[in-house]
Parts: sequence; structure tokens; C-alpha cells
Amino acid sequence: SDLKILRDEARDVDSPKSKIKVIVSVLMLREGWDVQNVTIVLGLRAFDSPILPEQAIGRGLRLMRDVSPDRTQTLEIIGNERFEKIVKELKGEK
Repeated sequence: SDLKILRDEARDVDSPKSKIKVIVSVLMLREGWDVQNVTIVLGLRAFDSPILPEQAIGRGLRLMRDVSPDRTQTLEIIGNERFEKIVKELKGEK
């Protein structure tokens, strides 16, 4: 019964009524789970592949729903040296 409750909570995490404010993912939320209200991406793994950090950053770049009255959205991206390097390279892309 706990598994069903946890799945329901995970599915409804974007709901304004959700009590969940922080989610920590360690290789668990890579694909198939769509959360729009992401405000911080913390990249601490090795990131040997350039695709994984792009996917992680992409999760944070989705437009959020019902964030603030002035519709301002901020994404904080923090990580190790490799992750920060990839972020800087992405900023230079047009």
C-alpha cells in the first residue's frame, strides 16, 4: 500500500497541493518522469558523456506552471567542474 501512495505522490508532485518541495535523484529519474517545476539542477556525477548533463539541464529549462504572479522563472545550475564546463559550452551555443 505504501508503494501506491508513493507513486501517487510522485505523479502529483507538480500539483499546487503537493507537500513535496525537494526531490533528490541518484540515477533514478533519468527518463519517463515528467516534472515541470524544477528550480535547481545539481550535477555531481562524473558526466563522461555530454548527453547526460544536457538532459539534466533540459529538465530544468521546462516552463513551470503557476510559479509566481509576475511569471518570473529562475533556474539555478550548480555542479562539479565538468558539469560547469558543459554548462558554459551550452551557453555559447546559438
